[in-house]
Amino acid sequence: MTLPGLAVSLGLVVLGVLLLARDTFGDHPGAWRGDLLLFGGSFSWAMYTLMVRRWGISALQTTLAIALYAAPVYLPFWFLLLPSRIHAAPVGAVVFQVVYQGVLAVVVAGFLFTRALTAWGPMALTAITAVVPALTALAAWPLLGEPLGFEGLAGVGLVTAAMLVGILQVQGGRDSAVEPG
Repeated sequence: MTLPGLAVSLGLVVLGVLLLARDTFGDHPGAWRGDLLLFGGSFSWAMYTLMVRRWGISALQTTLAIALYAAPVYLPFWFLLLPSRIHAAPVGAVVFQVVYQGVLAVVVAGFLFTRALTAWGPMALTAITAVVPALTALAAWPLLGEPLGFEGLAGVGLVTAAMLVGILQVQGGRDSAVEPG
């Protein structure tokens, strides 16, 4: 991706996210906390993406490290220090969450994301995943009854445009890197 193309794409993402945040700012007191969580989650994914690429480890190694090393560190802390009512939950609900959150969300989704990262590269994957907040905002409309105003819809449009600009820039860079022949 060229530097001007990257700047345009990132600028559109920032502007789109700001419009999405502004759309809900006055109507929902405390919505800023969700915006901060979105920023924190995005920053965490960006760091994860950069570290995986920098360390040059495979999707399987990364997934095993997250799945096998995080649990022995986190679970005792959670069990001993954090308030929990897991003992009051039905066994079926706990098993469902272990399978859904532990196996599907961490192992399967983590492996597939990291495999896509190593196969496509960070630029293409970042361009594609930039549209997730926009899709979430759109899905909240019919699923949660949280309609978007004009600014929110404009934000979704800008983030989607940024994804397209980013993908086209990555594709253009790959095509121009191929020697004729």
